[in-house]
Amino acid sequence: MIDNLPNGWRVEKLGNLVKRMHQGINTAADKVEFSNSGYPILQTKNISKGIIDFNDTKYMNNEYWEKYKEKYKPKINDILLANIGTIGKNVIVKEESDYLIHWNIFLIEPNQTLITTNYLKSFFDKLYNQNYYDLFLKGGTVKFISKSFLIDLQIPIPPLQQQEKIVKVLDLTSNLIKKQKELLEKYDLFLKSKFIEMFGEPVSNPKGWSLGKLKDLFLQVNYGTSSKANEENKGFPILRMNNITYSGHLNVSDLKHIELSEKDLKKFILEKGDILFNRTNSKELVGKTTVFNLDEQYSFAGYLVRAKVNDKADPYFISYFLNSDYGKAVLLNMAKNIVGMANINAQEMQSIDCYIPPIELQNQFASIVEKIETIKEKENQKLKQLEDLHNSMMQKAFKGEI
Repeated sequence: MIDNLPNGWRVEKLGNLVKRMHQGINTAADKVEFSNSGYPILQTKNISKGIIDFNDTKYMNNEYWEKYKEKYKPKINDILLANIGTIGKNVIVKEESDYLIHWNIFLIEPNQTLITTNYLKSFFDKLYNQNYYDLFLKGGTVKFISKSFLIDLQIPIPPLQQQEKIVKVLDLTSNLIKKQKELLEKYDLFLKSKFIEMFGEPVSNPKGWSLGKLKDLFLQVNYGTSSKANEENKGFPILRMNNITYSGHLNVSDLKHIELSEKDLKKFILEKGDILFNRTNSKELVGKTTVFNLDEQYSFAGYLVRAKVNDKADPYFISYFLNSDYGKAVLLNMAKNIVGMANINAQEMQSIDCYIPPIELQNQFASIVEKIETIKEKENQKLKQLEDLHNSMMQKAFKGEI
């Protein structure tokens, strides 16, 4: 319920504010066959970073394009909103280009005489940051939001001039957040380039390191617990596949907990320096790898593999090896699809070929990683402060308090 709005404001349902709003093409129902080239079909993953990313897209031929372009081709100032995966993540179409959208994306064309595209996007961003969409998810294993939910979504509407003012104010903090994220990305790029500088490209091994397999570097490997987690904070926090980022970092913003028996503590409680490998996920994400480096006690779920290194390896070396462009390509090639998901089991992971530089050099690299991570921790705190400020500004903005 939205109330206590300033004079001149009103509340409208989204369905009354748009010229068109529908999901993209249902390739299964419409029996669309993908091609190796042609016209791209954007999916949720192609807008999950807040931009339109044409990397790793599927394609359709000219016949399908001519048949479906009128309905499913976005136009400039349309909004694309993710319906599955990073639900609520959205982007504005800013350039004319020939592509279609998949059914897991909503295409929304605002009526510019009632609501500006930028104002509507800012409101969607507010809901996303508040995890508002989570309250209205439908479906079983695959969650989604329905069209009827969006049609009935209530939006506070100020006059158009006030909408533009609100967007300008929110853009100030949004741009600061963007710059802070870019700074953090530069630290990650530095470490990736440092890895190649110190060890050479894995595919060519220009420094002539001895060769082996990952299993030669492991002391112990085991799967996580298959016991059911809870949301009541009972027991230990448990890391799941969503807690490992694609770039190889831990994200503990969304946690469940698990109760463990005394005999399971040693098997499923993580220690600093443990490697975590995501064995089951979508084909693009399977194989995400990170090093556990937290002081608190955490457990880990069954879709993860924990590996402890022997005296031939440092965990950061292995993590950066698997997260390198070469490592990602190897993992993508070996992942097996199983009912919509992809899998690389513990034995297959251990069979991956790798070079084995001297442990002293690996330790030097690990020292650099730890120093950079200390700097990043402080920069992440600044990012959190900026995000809190931005969220506070959004709360006020859509109440007419700025």
